[in-house]
Amino acid sequence: MLKNSFIRAFIVLLILILLLGLIFGWQYWRQQTLQAFTASQSMNAISVEIGQARTAIWSPQINAIGTVKAVQGIEIGPEVDSKVTKIFFTSGSVVKEGTPLIELDDATAKANLANAQAAYQLTKLAFERNQKLVKMHVVAVAQLDIARANLEEAKAAVEVAQAALDQLMIKAPFSGRLGLSQVSVGQIVPKGTPLVSLQQVDPVHVDFSLSESVLSQIQVGNDVQVMASTYPDQIFNGKIVAFNADLNTTTRSLNVRATVPNLDGKLLPGMFVEVNIIVPQTQEVIVVPAMAINYSTFGDSVFLVQNDKAVQRYVTVGEQRGAEVAVQGLNAGDTIVTAGVFKLQNGSPVIIANSAPLIIPQRAKTQSLLHDTEIKNLLRKPQAAKSSEEA
Repeated sequence: MLKNSFIRAFIVLLILILLLGLIFGWQYWRQQTLQAFTASQSMNAISVEIGQARTAIWSPQINAIGTVKAVQGIEIGPEVDSKVTKIFFTSGSVVKEGTPLIELDDATAKANLANAQAAYQLTKLAFERNQKLVKMHVVAVAQLDIARANLEEAKAAVEVAQAALDQLMIKAPFSGRLGLSQVSVGQIVPKGTPLVSLQQVDPVHVDFSLSESVLSQIQVGNDVQVMASTYPDQIFNGKIVAFNADLNTTTRSLNVRATVPNLDGKLLPGMFVEVNIIVPQTQEVIVVPAMAINYSTFGDSVFLVQNDKAVQRYVTVGEQRGAEVAVQGLNAGDTIVTAGVFKLQNGSPVIIANSAPLIIPQRAKTQSLLHDTEIKNLLRKPQAAKSSEEA
């Protein structure tokens, strides 16, 4: 009995040992297989595109948000109460100074002018008659003076009647672009009613505010670049023409005005625009494509290509202009990854995908001969690999 119990215990122990061996063996095999797979994956080269850091001469910029304003802009309206009889313009048209726009009912004004002209002719004849009579010593000189005064009064009455008639022909006071018509023929319009907007839009003013901390860097005549979100690929160039006489006591900012040519009329009064003030100083910077920057909370970096591997280098990112970013921590001519950055880790093997020739800045040619040779070798390797596969 004791012997059978011992045999059963031995068999159970043996089974447990075999089970534990199987479990530990499977875990070991699984770990080794995973390590081998990870190692094989790490050896696969990542396809990237490359470019080069280059030297650029940039002028410091001061940025602001501005508003487009017309050099001259008014709402055209009648000076007297009257009825519209003719409209000579179309909405949105460009007109010259003095162009007739709207004619108001002028029947009464023409009659008044004719009456004043007739009275003038009568007083003129009386004055001329009195001149002759004075020479003949028939009437006193005082009578001639009265006739002269009456003539001047009649002449003034003609001018008043003519001015009243002119008020009924509304003309463009300056050249510009008309807005939408707000009036119809036959409409009775009270004095001062807005009938149509007239804006001088070439050139235009751009008004913006600057902090007092940058006032020492700007002056009248500084170049400005204006950009509107409506035309993201176009830059409008202008110049600062005036400053306000005092600062805003609440914001401690100064109102500034620039004038910008607007031949095609794309900038409309009321538009919000970005304004870059070009400071007349220059500085030399190293720039790279913005897509080459790997932004991170631990520090911004780029990947250099050295010996077929990606080498991470931390940089200090400066101002961005268009598709380029100024950086510190690189040299002109350094070969960097411009596409595929987010697939890389420090030391990752890479294959160069782009075959376009890389342009080295003239300033950096002397420092970049080794980089040039290295890039050519990198560009040859994908082609060599492809040839070996076809073979």
